[in-house]
Amino acid sequence: MTTILIDPQFCGPRLSGNGGYVSGLLASIIGGPAETRLSAPPPLATPLDVASEGERVVLRQGEAMIGWARPAQPEVTSPPRPSSEALSAARQHYLDWAEEGHYLPYCFVCGHKRRPGEALRIFAGPIDGTPVNADLWQPDTSLAAADGLVDTPFLWAALDCPSAHSLRLAPGTLVLLAGMTAQIYRRPAPGEALVAAGWPVESRGRRHRADSALLDEAGEPIAVANALWVTVPPQLFASLTAENADNAPFNSPYVEGDDR
Repeated sequence: MTTILIDPQFCGPRLSGNGGYVSGLLASIIGGPAETRLSAPPPLATPLDVASEGERVVLRQGEAMIGWARPAQPEVTSPPRPSSEALSAARQHYLDWAEEGHYLPYCFVCGHKRRPGEALRIFAGPIDGTPVNADLWQPDTSLAAADGLVDTPFLWAALDCPSAHSLRLAPGTLVLLAGMTAQIYRRPAPGEALVAAGWPVESRGRRHRADSALLDEAGEPIAVANALWVTVPPQLFASLTAENADNAPFNSPYVEGDDR
């Protein structure tokens, strides 16, 4: 058994880890295509135990289960890579929407309040005339592992939020990641001009399925994922929006204009 701590830099909501990033940490231990499930918000800067239990890698805080991963393969059919013009328009649409009411503006992946260079800042807006949300993403050099290529947890993170935004849910609705099944075909070098794209698959009640892909300059997928999202109930929605508001007490070196 080993112990890990999730750095506050990698938050989704301000007080818990980004689901895609945490899923990618567990998948890195599996060492290949994997399925993950998250059963509780992953706490930040808190010792968490990681242990192998049969085919699964399990993450716990004390006796409480946080999540698990096991070998599995996603089934994804990727869309064409959008044009530069479509991507530019989609990003601007996202930023206009975010200024009006992004409920998690400090998310490591999609938070528009985060500083360049210390968060992914993937702003996947709607591609006009399609069900796809997408953004151009050029990974920062800080995301590289020892071999010089982008580390696996960051690729899982990049696959996360575009699929959530593709659901295009009504105002007053927030989803959190319940699990992913993802495969990395090729780890890119920092600076590659990738497209992070997501699109909806199915919604039933509070449960939503969506797929995502990272597309290279030739339009080929280098990573793909199936994701399961769950709409949070009203009481949790109220709590999360209060915690993530601009005037909420928060102490982090990773957000724009946050000197508290």
